[in-house]
Amino acid sequence: MRRALHAAAALLLIAVPAACEKPAPESASAFDGYVRDVAVTMADDDPEWAHAVGLASSDGDPYRLTDRSANALVRRRAIALRRDAQLRAFDPNGLEADAAFSRAALSARFAALATGARAPFGRYDALLGFSPYVLATPDAAFEALPAHFASLTRFQTLRDGYRYVEALDDAADAIDAETDRARDDFAQGIAPPDFVIDETLARLDRFAAIPPDQSPYVVGLREGLIALVGALPGTAPATIKGAPAVATATPPSRDQMRARALLTRAEAIVANRIQSAYARAAASLRVARPAASAEPGIGRLPDGAALYAAALRTQTGVDFDAETLRARALRRIEALERDLDGPLRVLGKTEGDPVARLAQLAADPLFRYPPTEDGGLALLADARDHVELALEAAPAWFAKLPKAELTVTAMPPRRRGGASALYEPPKLGGGPAHYWLDTSDPASISKLDLPTQNRRLAVPGLHVQKALARENAALPTLRRVLSVPGFSEGWGAYAEQLVEETGGYDAEPLARVGALRRRLWDAARVVVDIDMHTRAASRDALADYLRRKTGFSDAEINATLLRAATEPGAIAAAEVGRTEFERLRERAQSGLGAEFDLRRFHDVVLRGGEMPFSALERAIDDEIAALK
Repeated sequence: MRRALHAAAALLLIAVPAACEKPAPESASAFDGYVRDVAVTMADDDPEWAHAVGLASSDGDPYRLTDRSANALVRRRAIALRRDAQLRAFDPNGLEADAAFSRAALSARFAALATGARAPFGRYDALLGFSPYVLATPDAAFEALPAHFASLTRFQTLRDGYRYVEALDDAADAIDAETDRARDDFAQGIAPPDFVIDETLARLDRFAAIPPDQSPYVVGLREGLIALVGALPGTAPATIKGAPAVATATPPSRDQMRARALLTRAEAIVANRIQSAYARAAASLRVARPAASAEPGIGRLPDGAALYAAALRTQTGVDFDAETLRARALRRIEALERDLDGPLRVLGKTEGDPVARLAQLAADPLFRYPPTEDGGLALLADARDHVELALEAAPAWFAKLPKAELTVTAMPPRRRGGASALYEPPKLGGGPAHYWLDTSDPASISKLDLPTQNRRLAVPGLHVQKALARENAALPTLRRVLSVPGFSEGWGAYAEQLVEETGGYDAEPLARVGALRRRLWDAARVVVDIDMHTRAASRDALADYLRRKTGFSDAEINATLLRAATEPGAIAAAEVGRTEFERLRERAQSGLGAEFDLRRFHDVVLRGGEMPFSALERAIDDEIAALK
């Protein structure tokens, strides 16, 4: 999601959680005021993001969409540069201890974000920085808006329904604004690689082909209106495909008639405005396709080397150069290949190199869920069992666990089409966290991989990390929502290993092989990301490397190459972050000796929210000094 600045007066407002959580007491210092101002400008700049995390924008309108125009992008980049300069102007020696640490936690992040803000093309995100292409990314309006609108359908009054339908008109404008920006980039010779354009066109065409009454924009509205006023005249229940129209014993109420009219208007907007905007986006890509390059990396783009270095820092949260990270990943791959041999032999796979044996195991139907409704239910039941067992073991790893309830449920249809599982943290104001699994195609998920996925995305992984940050009202709001992918994805990879350290895989040889396989995948993706963007490696060569080194399917390889091409640095985040958590744990163990306590170490790591690893290292060193 992207941000657009509205009203300079917003700089003077204080961002607070949208729900009823009591915020931390406010300080009158200039630095604390700066941190609050950054949070509120981010919320005003990107109301869609603010709604997702539970922040209220200054106008309090949850139906206002993020401004995706070219002018908004210029302002957004200028704000990032100014924000970095303002932060550097604060003398850390003149700040109190907590403020000085906040400055350290934010400074490396804002510096990397400011570097990406200098690019005169592509996308720019105030939290995640630069990405090279406007339309070819999961954050593009045509991809992001259906899920955003689905989150707006818990209506309190019919007025909410009217605002929802009004916002649908804005959705078409948002898609067109990005199409206009993409055309400007095409005119400069900035276009996605050919295979990325082909995949983006396929997604656009799929969206455009959905009948308006089945569009996710309309389905969510229909469900919200029915929940508010009851059955709508002449409308089948949204969850029963092909069901007959509802026959009511009494004439529909005035509100039901109004709701039905709203639904009809929404279908017309989707048919006449939104689907036309999708078609215009697709047409612009078809014009650019003949001249598109086959080279996937951004090294071919203006100032590509510097932009990739900034993207790598922004995504991973470290300041190492690419070659250092690549060499470290290659050593990891060699070690994992050796580690795999023993567990594979336990499972009866003794012939061939470890990766070939892995591929055989992954393809075995014995380790796949059947492609049926019962298969989906079995998948969900296994995931719930894994989460429950991890929660039982968690007190051995953590002194404090999140208060938020974690629901483990089937992924809603509006969320399908991307990852096989998604985690959504609780909002700032409270409420449950959600761990969703796509049960519509259970055969696509291997029993080899499911335990690792559950432990990374749920417990002890992302849920523990993100929910604790959201619930820590003592932190400034900005630090509770700050995003550093290397921290969060790295934590998931590191935390999954805690299960192995405490014997959690002793009775699960299949799950242990799956865990090693996922770690091998993480390390290989670092090599792929760096080779793509710094060594001009071809897509086919990178796909062949992943196939030989990991044994993952072509579908999984294609998806990760698409992400690498459109989000430079992103696929390196998990392995780089995991390595940093291990390094800092070894640092704490070395510094404290017998006084080292794993639960206290994790408390120090998690209590400050996401941050670059240089700041986390400072926090750990401060803890070591305090204990000594």
